[in-house]
Amino acid sequence: MNNHIANWLFRTSGYITGMKPHQWLEDMELKQWWDDDKMLAWQRQELANILQHAKKTVPYYARSLPSFNVLQANEAFEVLQQSPLLTKDHVREGFDALQSHNFSGKVLENSTSGSTGKPLHLRVNRDAFGRYFAAKLRAMNWYNIKFADRQVRIWGLAYDKRQRLYWKTRDLLQNRLRLVSYDLSDARLEEFYKQAVQFQPTYINGYTSGIYRLAQFINETGKNGKELGTKLILPTSEVLLDSQQAEMIKAFGCPVVNEYGCGEIQAIAYQCPEGTLHITHENMLVEVLDESGLPVPDGEIGKLTLTSFCNLAMPLIRYQNGDLVTKYNNFTCQCGRHAGLPILGRIVGRSSDVLYGTNGQPAHWTVIYYAIKDAFKPGMVVEHQAHQKTYNLIDMFIVKGSEYDETAMENFLARIRQSLGEDMQITVQFVDRIKREKSGKFRYFVSDIKEAQLLDD
Repeated sequence: MNNHIANWLFRTSGYITGMKPHQWLEDMELKQWWDDDKMLAWQRQELANILQHAKKTVPYYARSLPSFNVLQANEAFEVLQQSPLLTKDHVREGFDALQSHNFSGKVLENSTSGSTGKPLHLRVNRDAFGRYFAAKLRAMNWYNIKFADRQVRIWGLAYDKRQRLYWKTRDLLQNRLRLVSYDLSDARLEEFYKQAVQFQPTYINGYTSGIYRLAQFINETGKNGKELGTKLILPTSEVLLDSQQAEMIKAFGCPVVNEYGCGEIQAIAYQCPEGTLHITHENMLVEVLDESGLPVPDGEIGKLTLTSFCNLAMPLIRYQNGDLVTKYNNFTCQCGRHAGLPILGRIVGRSSDVLYGTNGQPAHWTVIYYAIKDAFKPGMVVEHQAHQKTYNLIDMFIVKGSEYDETAMENFLARIRQSLGEDMQITVQFVDRIKREKSGKFRYFVSDIKEAQLLDD
């Protein structure tokens, strides 16, 4: 489809659905250049508005927020600090109590992917989705890309026939060629690569693991990924590792931009051309807290804590999504956006991304990822997944590549035991493919051990 027609259809559909992302986009394009004093004053007012709304109309917050009558903007931050933290379990167990009984606008049902095994169900007002989408559109504008430009989308696809038809129609109208992430075999990627070359996507968006797998395939088979004509890679929904980003740049020869968000609150931060992860300050307030609920110093790992200004139907205040991050306050990027406001540093991952050595000490799952990278040469391993059963047992599932060499396995096992304990038992099973989540996400690591917090770098 012609890019101009696709972008016109996208803009028109935004008004028909009531989301109006382009209306919000115009506002956000201006606000990104505000100085810190002006933005902080605006945030205080937005925070006061959502706290006031929640206290008056949401049963959970009527009980749990500090007492106040009319909340002034200059009191909002102080009230927030006295407010309780909200977890995924609170949302699951208190779904009805978290809904506003005085919101009459259009509401959509939304569910997270449930990559930890327990999906969350939410209700979101439509214009909140418009604000979420506007943040994405603005970030794409930083790279001169429009949403309805030709796009390769590496994502899941519903099994229900009606849902499949719906999404295939949307793909057509939004100028999108979809690679379903359930099948990323060499045979499927070979077929898809030919389609993508003919399609000439302006950008590629989708699960980090899916884009990384395509990049691996291109590099290992000696293809010239630049013949796709792609100008931007936009991985999302999973942590983007430096080595994955390097593999993508090598394969496609264009910028790889980190999009960080979560299903509950959508777009949290985007990477600008200077490499900085800018928080979407117009839509939320971000805190990074320690185990006691206190702010961590700049650059230290803590629990991401989010307060959304957007969702009046089901407000999430001081919500902890389970991710561990670092943050830097009073940061000024060379790009000039949101000067003097906080930015995100590292996206460490979820608290459930923690594995344990035989002595009970925690480590991040990337211990295994980098042991694979170090022990096996390119082409030896297509995919891998670790499943920790107990403190002294890890099951490894590996899809062999065409260059697989058994002698490398000994080096891999030695590296794992060096990090996690010499008495760590590791079973290895070779499989044809590794199953994705229902959403199409890929999990490198699964744990049967109760979640813990990785708060030491």
